[in-house]
Amino acid sequence: MGYPGGGRSVITMRLQSRSNLLNITFPAEAQLKRIFSLPLQQKLEDFEEEVKGLCDGLTSATMNLYFGIAKELVSICAHVCARGGHPPNLVRLLVRSCGPAGSAI
Repeated sequence: MGYPGGGRSVITMRLQSRSNLLNITFPAEAQLKRIFSLPLQQKLEDFEEEVKGLCDGLTSATMNLYFGIAKELVSICAHVCARGGHPPNLVRLLVRSCGPAGSAI
């Protein structure tokens, strides 16, 4: 810890003893697919075979959508930071960037 001042405060040993740090790495794509497909498979057990077969496709489509949105948000945030700061209303920027063409708030 640095010295107090400049936005730093002393954290007492008592407070430190009650704090925990948990670091979890992002799972691999195969692990994510398993994590999200198992509950869906269980939900679809009572349906016909045609519906049961949609599980892998739905899981893959959901993961592709997630990774696509995550990639877009990173590029939007990089663009904002490159402009030298944060916009006054980040939500408005995200809605304009990700919303339907021509939508305005």
